[in-house]
Amino acid sequence: MPVLIVNQHFKSTPITPEVLIATIERNRDRIRNISGMLLTVCGLLVSASTGFTLFITDKKVGSSITIASFGIGALCFLSAAVLSVIASFLRTSYTISSQEQFLTDLLRVFHVELRLARLSLAALLAGLLSFTIAIVVFFWGRL
Repeated sequence: MPVLIVNQHFKSTPITPEVLIATIERNRDRIRNISGMLLTVCGLLVSASTGFTLFITDKKVGSSITIASFGIGALCFLSAAVLSVIASFLRTSYTISSQEQFLTDLLRVFHVELRLARLSLAALLAGLLSFTIAIVVFFWGRL
């Protein structure tokens, strides 16, 4: 719920560049933390998908749809992990010519990191969908 301030009037002051830089850097820290969490989850799920795929192919107990779904899930998890690493460690060198240019460059890097983190999350969700389909098909065939 947003904060509601009643019967208060504040003098409007421009935001200083230091406040903008600190805010952008805190948001970049959040993106790096989320990307680290995505990487951890993806690492666990890549191992699980690969383990299930190897088990099913070794024992020959699943259908080709199950094997393909687990394989697609593992590839989605792997791509999500790679995207989260890229989002976490995206570094560029700046040529600071002015404060406005520095803020523009910082915002550009922030938006690229955010876009990569969103793509990583989308790949993770696609992998979870594929993983869930594979489990349902596997157990449906066992009934």
